[in-house]
Amino acid sequence: MADAARREWVDSQFRWAADTWGLAALRGRRLIRPTRHDFTAGRGEDHETAFAVMNDLRRHLGLTHIQLVLEPQATLQDGLHPGYGTLSETAGTYWHDDDQPLITYDPRLLQRPISYIATMAHELMHLKLSSHVQTMPGGEEEHELATDLHVIAEGLGTFQMEAAADAGWFGYLSQPTRAYALALFLRLTATPGAQAMAHLSQRPTALLKSALALLDRDGLPDGLH
Repeated sequence: MADAARREWVDSQFRWAADTWGLAALRGRRLIRPTRHDFTAGRGEDHETAFAVMNDLRRHLGLTHIQLVLEPQATLQDGLHPGYGTLSETAGTYWHDDDQPLITYDPRLLQRPISYIATMAHELMHLKLSSHVQTMPGGEEEHELATDLHVIAEGLGTFQMEAAADAGWFGYLSQPTRAYALALFLRLTATPGAQAMAHLSQRPTALLKSALALLDRDGLPDGLH
């Protein structure tokens, strides 16, 4: 379970989201799941599929009005590529440009669709938060952590948790912190926990159950009622 300090940090990020986008908008979000209902892109490992998934994510994140460029990265020799420990530097990157932002991806991620979606959601969240970095809790210093957190606050928490479990890494947030953030999202949006657990493996499910039990015991944080 995430400790009290981490939970308060998550709470502060959700309060910031409520103040910035509106509490009603935050509570009105829905859980995005790896289903045909939420992703219209077909299965494949080519750039056309990568771009179609990106467009699905842009739709979910309210970014369809922004034009961007998506490019595959040069592929390193097998066995030489880094792991997720440096996610945004390897598996995906975001390059800010006021006219046309650029996002890159490791083509091998398309072999693991959940990880590809989690990675691209992170890079797109950089785009959505680009004009708010200095006003967010923690500012520039905690921006990568906050970016992962706001992916969860936008409804994509199951992808964050399951991609980490599948790849065996933690990334910017720990799994207990992700679990608490996902639990908070579910309770704020009145989404049954079972809808998320249906797409999580055993360990993430156990962490989420514990986080939901904590929130049910203590109630929603101040400022998020």
